[in-house]
Amino acid sequence: VDEPLPDADAPIVMRWHRDAVHFKPRLGNEIVEIVLDRPTSYEGFGVVVTPANLESHLSNSKSFVQRNREPRRPIRVAEEPSSTFH
Repeated sequence: VDEPLPDADAPIVMRWHRDAVHFKPRLGNEIVEIVLDRPTSYEGFGVVVTPANLESHLSNSKSFVQRNREPRRPIRVAEEPSSTFH
């Protein structure tokens, strides 16, 4: 999930991530639903990679890494109620 990182002093809590590398349990639940081919509340998650789109997907992934390689300021980690896997 491509979610912009807020500035450290911004009062923004990210929807899907706790910080730049850790996602929240609700994203994990969405991933499980997608893998099991069940309906999910998140549209457009992931890419089905095939031989026909492999090179394009790799190029897009490399571009994403290059755009986000710049060091960022630390972000505020939001506390939220613990959730259980369902």
